[in-house]
Amino acid sequence: MKNFISMKTMLIAFSLAFTCLTTSAFAVPNDSVALGDLTEGKILFDINLSAPESLPLYLNVIKETYDGLEAQGVTPDFVIAFRGAAVSFVTYEAADAALETQIVTLAGLNGVRFEACAVATRLFGVDNGDILADINVVGNTFISAAGFGSSTKGYATIPIM
Repeated sequence: MKNFISMKTMLIAFSLAFTCLTTSAFAVPNDSVALGDLTEGKILFDINLSAPESLPLYLNVIKETYDGLEAQGVTPDFVIAFRGAAVSFVTYEAADAALETQIVTLAGLNGVRFEACAVATRLFGVDNGDILADINVVGNTFISAAGFGSSTKGYATIPIM
């Protein structure tokens, strides 16, 4: 009888462990706690990279963020701002076809706006006319960050450095 109880207890424990493992393994991760009742995801991506190699990766993650918000019923509203040396990566001369395609694809989505900082283009010797067509050159992306991040507009700022 003692062995029977031990076996029964072990079987119950195994069943519970298996159920917990399989339930968590098949659960789809979501952001419902963070999003709560938000209907709009307002994000300013502040791109200030010093090397161009990681830019395609970050643009992919931004696209994935856009898709993730939409999938969870939240309308994305993104400003993707280039400042510092990063302005030199988004010129006709520097950007390869794949990077241009990423930018064109993102710029074509509802609620996505690209900016490049004119202070940075001046400091890094980039002609404003050489910035890719889907990117708007603005006076100063620090001012953009202040405006979009204000309580009036309410964008969350995500620094990418």
